[in-house]
Amino acid sequence: MMGGGKPTLSEKWRLPDSTLEIEEIFKKDTGIQVIYKHSFSCGISMFAKLKVEEVMKDASDEAEFYLIDVRQSRGASNLVAEQSGIRHESPQVIVIKKGEIIWHASHGAIDETSLMKYIEI
Repeated sequence: MMGGGKPTLSEKWRLPDSTLEIEEIFKKDTGIQVIYKHSFSCGISMFAKLKVEEVMKDASDEAEFYLIDVRQSRGASNLVAEQSGIRHESPQVIVIKKGEIIWHASHGAIDETSLMKYIEI
């Protein structure tokens, strides 16, 4: 982010911000969904986002990637915690397959190798 403007994001990111959109992610019965909770004001989040985006470059055909801005979309972030049963953290990544959580991590535990392992079919 430069000059205080809106940060640019890859067009591969989906940006759910409504209750319905979050509920739909957890109801999908095909494919893999990756939810990444992000704070644009946090350096650790910026570093973790880069790791997720590295995986996204190679795995965007295998998985759908969702970014939730925890400051702008607090309700969506809270609903993910409620739906998943996983305490809210930021940064945080949650991998869902057929409606089931198959992996999640936060902060320094977010790494490309682990994330890729759970996306590969």
